[in-house]
Amino acid sequence: MKSRTPNSKNSDFQRTLKRYISVVSLEKGLSKNTKLSYQSDLKRLGEYLASINLNSYEEAGERELTNFLFLLADLGLSASSRSRYLSSIKNFYKFLFSEGLAANNPAENIDAPKLPKRLPKPLEVADVFKLLEAPDPSTKAG
Repeated sequence: MKSRTPNSKNSDFQRTLKRYISVVSLEKGLSKNTKLSYQSDLKRLGEYLASINLNSYEEAGERELTNFLFLLADLGLSASSRSRYLSSIKNFYKFLFSEGLAANNPAENIDAPKLPKRLPKPLEVADVFKLLEAPDPSTKAG
């Protein structure tokens, strides 16, 4: 996904993104890192949409958003990173719809990528012995 040179198409994306970041920053009191993440995720989405000749975020449908997430997977982004992107996208389109800037919410029915299940770390032998020695056998509870 190459960044496109500024033109009227990109300025539509930038204007909408700037408005969103401004509103959610005030409403939700977002941290600096969260704002930067939203901006980065949505800017990348905007670049993708421009690359497929859409003029604004509002023109994207569920298919374009899903294809963007598949592209992120093809680029090697982990399921948790793609989940974060999807969260940014869902919140953004919820905002666009609620503000009357989009006729519908194309992100509404997109499922998050399956995150790998992590197994718990096994206890060290010394920790097992500590647990076994912890109860006082001279008491009823022990």
